[in-house]
Parts: sequence; structure tokens; C-alpha cells
Amino acid sequence: MFLYPADLLNRFNMPQGYRVADFGAGSGEYSLHLAQRLGKGGMLYAFDAIPSVLTKIKKEAGKHDADVFTLHADLSQHIPLRDNLLHTAVVSNLLHAIPERGRFVSELKRVIAPKGRALVVDWKDSYENMGPTTESVLPLQDALGLFENSGFTLGKVLPAGLHHYAFVATLPDSAV
Repeated sequence: MFLYPADLLNRFNMPQGYRVADFGAGSGEYSLHLAQRLGKGGMLYAFDAIPSVLTKIKKEAGKHDADVFTLHADLSQHIPLRDNLLHTAVVSNLLHAIPERGRFVSELKRVIAPKGRALVVDWKDSYENMGPTTESVLPLQDALGLFENSGFTLGKVLPAGLHHYAFVATLPDSAV
């Protein structure tokens, strides 16, 4: 069984009007579902390193009522959002690609509001390079530890298909 973003998002309560970021938006699967769910008053920030991907996301996600902002950014550096802006962050298939993971999670903590959440999804293994290289895979326990050590409270591990893991990490009331 493969990963289906809509199935994961259905398990992740997200009211209309939320401010949500899709970090490492890639093909836009999460962004498109998020824009539809957020509705009028919602704001979606889609981040990716490839500008052409962001153009496609802006066009497709913009068909929904949510405001859609696309940002070309190096996520191993500063996240160009104000403190405590987001209600929710989606971090899918990105952790394995970031060399400064601790810095990224620290920045994520800065831009997520107290009581805000992150849905974290990544590869379980390389699967003979079907996924990331073996050296870059971040095992589930290491990912959980990374978020817990950064001050997030860990939620349950969610079903994410045969090749991925997923979990929810929440900030406490006074995270910053």
C-alpha cells in the first residue's frame, strides 16, 4: 500500500480558516487537499526548492477559496514566516533531505503557534533507492526524538502505507 495524502489528512482534524504550511510541497498533493479543506479565510503557505512546482501549486490550489502563497526557500536555513503564525504544518518527505534537521525543527517550532501541530511524514527506508538514499533516511525513532527534544509533544503514529511513517507533534501552550 502506498501513501495517500488525502487519507492522512482525513485523520488530521483541520478546521476551515486555519493557517497551514506545506513544507517541501513537491507535487502539490498535500497543498491541493489542504487548500480545499481550509476554505474561505484559510491560508496555505507552500514551500519548495523548485520554482516550477510552486507555479503549478499556485495555479491549482488557487482554484479553492483559501489564500495560497508559494515560497521558494532553502528550508535548511531560516523559514521566512513570522513567529507563531501557523496552526498546522505538514512536513512530508522532507526530513531526509535536510542536512540541518535540528535547525529546521527549531525554526518550525518558532513559526507554529502554541497548541499548533505538525504532521510529519517520511520514508521508512531507501527501498533500493525507490526512496531517498540509505544514508539520508531518518528512522522513525530518530524523527520522534528530534521533535521531542525540540519541545514538541508527540502524538500517535499514524498509518502511512508500507514505505512511510507519519506522526503528529504538538506544541504546548507556551512553546516559545
